[in-house]
Amino acid sequence: MNTPKAVADELLALARDKDEIKKALVESGAEVGEDDGFSSFPEKIRGLNRAAPLKIFKSMQFYQWIDEALPPLRIDDRYSNPDLTWFLGRCPNLIQIPPIEGLERAVNMESFINESKKIKKLVLPDMPNLTSAKQIAQTATALEAVEIGDMPQVAILYLAFSQCSSLKTVSLGDAPRVSNAFALFHQCPSLTRVTLSFSGGLISDAQHMFSGCSSLEEVNGVIHLSDGANVSNIISGCINLREIRIKGVSRDLVFFEPPNLSLESARYLINEARTVTGKTIYLPKKLVDNHENEMVELGDVASAKGWTINYR
Repeated sequence: MNTPKAVADELLALARDKDEIKKALVESGAEVGEDDGFSSFPEKIRGLNRAAPLKIFKSMQFYQWIDEALPPLRIDDRYSNPDLTWFLGRCPNLIQIPPIEGLERAVNMESFINESKKIKKLVLPDMPNLTSAKQIAQTATALEAVEIGDMPQVAILYLAFSQCSSLKTVSLGDAPRVSNAFALFHQCPSLTRVTLSFSGGLISDAQHMFSGCSSLEEVNGVIHLSDGANVSNIISGCINLREIRIKGVSRDLVFFEPPNLSLESARYLINEARTVTGKTIYLPKKLVDNHENEMVELGDVASAKGWTINYR
């Protein structure tokens, strides 16, 4: 039989234990109020487990991860110039990208989620140190939306979103140093709208940049080409394209496939084209049918720069 003294001793021990557990929780980063009782402690402990991120210390760290989810991650402070090449690549069941603390420090994200076929969204902050996003999400066939902040150092976007068959919208921040945009959105048949800013005039390879994007309607922002940039098949198959701003073209350009290409897009293209010798821009015949006077004037501008305008 418990005596009053024994009961009192047990209560004192319980109070001490509670104070010690509360102190340990607070020291571990949990928020514990003065009136919080034992019943609240299990969930606070579970919260600590959820909040503790795994450290990132190498490229390909979770390559071919087979589970549907990953816990929060953090790039280790000792990992200088973090390389996230193939970091979440070929993960057959991963549904979403986990929170990654320090992601903005990454310098390389080549094939970051390449061939991870269940991820639906790619959201990245401003990436001030990133130099290459080559094939960052190539063949991520469930990907529907991309939002990436400014990438002031990125130079390579080769095949970045190629064959993302479910991709609908893309927003890319300012990326003035891009030089290689080969097949950037090649074969993205669901893509309807892209916002970007490639304003540095360094793009030397824009081949197949939007080829096969049969649903694409608008490209918002300037694509500034370098002198002599390769623009072969840049909008091949873009039959629904209306708006696009291309600056600095200097090689023959096939631009007649989208019948509803806007007058403003054609005007910008011609006004911002480089001076050449004996080059041709092919435009949709519907432009001259609907805007004959304006296109005659733009034809004179083109001729003065060494261009021939051919309508098909």
